[in-house]
Order: sequence, then C-alpha cells, then structure tokens
Amino acid sequence: MTEKTIKKRQKLKELSLQAEEYAKDFAEKTKNPFILMLTVNAKIKRFIYKRNDFNTYKGWQKEGQKVKKGEKAFLFWGRPINKNAESKEDIRKFEDIEDEAGKFFPLSFLFHKDQTEEIKKE
Repeated sequence: MTEKTIKKRQKLKELSLQAEEYAKDFAEKTKNPFILMLTVNAKIKRFIYKRNDFNTYKGWQKEGQKVKKGEKAFLFWGRPINKNAESKEDIRKFEDIEDEAGKFFPLSFLFHKDQTEEIKKE
C-alpha cells in the first residue's frame, strides 16, 4: 500500500468516526434510533458531505455525464474484499472495516452530480 493510500485511508477512518458521532447525536435529538442502522457510507453522505447523487467516474459516463476537468473525488469505503465471504453486505459497523478474519474495505472514489456535465455529442 502506498503512502498516499495510507493517508487517504486514515482520513476516511477519521471521517467515518466523525459521521458515527453525528449520527449518534442526531438519533438522540430526534429520538430516531433507525439512523444508527445506516451504513457508514450513508452516514458520511448525510452528515459529512451533506449530499446525495454520487456515482463513479464510469457510472456517470453510463448516464451520459462526464466529470468536469479538475474535480476531486469524494472518499467512501468500497465493497469488502474477502475470498471466504458468503455475501457482500454493506458496511454496518465501522469496527468491521478491518478485522483479523481477512476482510478489507478498499477506498472508493465517487463524484457528485454537481461535478459533472452532459457529454456533448458531436
């Protein structure tokens, strides 16, 4: 793993912990325990980035959009990589992001709809 990747993973871990804290506070204030059942990525979207409508670079291309030049991707956790896994469930607990069972959650780079523009057909 490169130094750059290690730094990005550390930043995303910090964002994940921050999002968990915001979710706990929000659940207490609104008396809504269901917010705690959201995935880590959903909590990051809601409480850190405060946006929806994210997609991958290729995902936006499939929808006829292109990412504007110079735009920086938002960090999220990718699907777990585990050869012995029975299913690919969403991330439910931040503590499970890396464990001794060999699970590994890679980084995922997503772009928001505001960072895209329609592909012009010539």
